[in-house]
Amino acid sequence: IDVLDPGSAPGTGYPEPGGITYYQLKEALLLVAQQYDVIGLDLTEVDPIYDAAGVTPRIAAKLLLDVLGGVFAAQVVEHCIQIGEAGAGESVETEDVEHLHPPGAHVIT
Repeated sequence: IDVLDPGSAPGTGYPEPGGITYYQLKEALLLVAQQYDVIGLDLTEVDPIYDAAGVTPRIAAKLLLDVLGGVFAAQVVEHCIQIGEAGAGESVETEDVEHLHPPGAHVIT
């Protein structure tokens, strides 16, 4: 998290004056999620002691949610491409995509 400008994420032990914005970091990480098979993610250097308002932990949590959403979306796209390559014109059965939805989600077919 210390790559972010301390004006937006002050809660780190190693602030980087002139660091990048949240949106720049998010865009870079989503690009990685689109181009590579992400199997792990680690967000470090969040230190709430230096952030009395609690902004940095919230930014960190939002960034993780956004990136995990990007990883999930990339997997869905890859799965749809694989289904399309399996046979053009074939219908996709509900069972083929059920594992892409969280438990309890309503799937309209």
